[in-house]
Amino acid sequence: MPKYFIVCFIILGVLLAGCSNESSYGKMPKAKVIVDDQQYATEIGTYCWSDGCVDKVSPEEQAVGKKGIAVQKGEKMRLRLTRKLDVEETSLSVTSKGVTQDVPLTAGVFKVPKKEGRYVYAYRVIFKDRGDASYVFVVHVGK
Repeated sequence: MPKYFIVCFIILGVLLAGCSNESSYGKMPKAKVIVDDQQYATEIGTYCWSDGCVDKVSPEEQAVGKKGIAVQKGEKMRLRLTRKLDVEETSLSVTSKGVTQDVPLTAGVFKVPKKEGRYVYAYRVIFKDRGDASYVFVVHVGK
């Protein structure tokens, strides 16, 4: 009978290890948005990493119901990754009222629009020899 419990315990351990939450997503760097020394989390969008790809809904659909970051017109914001990895390329786009545009990004810094409104940003990063990821966040530009 004790052998039965040992075998069951080993099988249970193997099953639990296979169901671990530590996937490649957990190893990917996260992106933070920084405004006036305040840090805000982004939401991971579509990505391809070492063990596969995940295709999520569009950034606009991901942003539905998200509160967003309140900022002033023309304010500067900074994007920063939580892990230091070699980056090949970055890009930033913004969508407002169904229109998407590229946003100039210099050393992770960009300016929000000078027009009031709700803006959905998608930050795409291609990591050297690792994969790529997009990060989504919402900005509310006020007076």
